[in-house]
Order: sequence, then C-alpha cells, then structure tokens
Amino acid sequence: MAKVVLKNVKVLLGPDETSLYDISDHVVTVVLSSTYDIFETTQVGDFAKKRVAGLADNQVTFEFQQDFSAGAEAVPSGFIYPLEEILYDLKGTISFCKLVPFASSAVSSTNPEYEFEVVISDWQSLRAGVGELSTASVTWPINGEIIKNT
Repeated sequence: MAKVVLKNVKVLLGPDETSLYDISDHVVTVVLSSTYDIFETTQVGDFAKKRVAGLADNQVTFEFQQDFSAGAEAVPSGFIYPLEEILYDLKGTISFCKLVPFASSAVSSTNPEYEFEVVISDWQSLRAGVGELSTASVTWPINGEIIKNT
C-alpha cells in the first residue's frame, strides 16, 4: 500500500466559491477532521455497551506562516494579496474552502478535493517571540458537511 507524503497541498479560501485566494504557500500544517456525537443504546440483556453515531462536528486546523506583503494569489484574477489582509477581512464570516492533497495533479479518487464552508472564528495577526518566525495557528469549525469530490 502506498504511503502519502504531502508536499504540495492546494488550499483555496475566500468569501464564496467564485472569489478564492490560493494561500497554499503560507500553509505549514493542515488537518481536516470529523468527530461524531455518540449516543448510548444499551438495553436490558446486553452484556456490553452499544452506541450509535449522531451528527458530525467537522473542523479544519491550519498553521500559517504570517505575511504582511503580497503573496497569496487571487484565483482566477491573479492579483497578489498579503495573507494578513485576506484573513483579517474574512474573520467573523462564513467562508468557502477547498483542499486538494496534490496541487499539481487532477482531482481523482487518488487525489480527492474537499470543499466546505468554514467559520473564520479566530485569527492571530501577530504570534511570535523576539527573533522568531511569525506564525498563526487556528482551528475553525466547518459549517455543515465536507464534500469530497473525486
């Protein structure tokens, strides 16, 4: 079985599906996760607990390298914007996000595209000690389902 080493993840983020920014070159880490509410269904006569999954609680976590100068490309216009400007303007909004594990390959069953709405619930404009690289680490809740396109 092949192992996956992520080297070129495509991360698109913007206010809607038509106004996206390619912020891939600022991303150090990305985690897309789902957890489910669990309800116990154990009954009299059972010898072990039984459970059923309820609603999903999806979230995405990013670690970014901060940027105040032009660097994130608007798709499809090609204009370049600072990461800080993009995310500062999006904070407190529901935004659209797409993730593709291998940016240089077509979307397929071996390179799925994940798309979802994300709530930009927090942003760290500055985070670093003296002499350190400025980064931002955020975990944002996903508004609804994660769509997997193959």
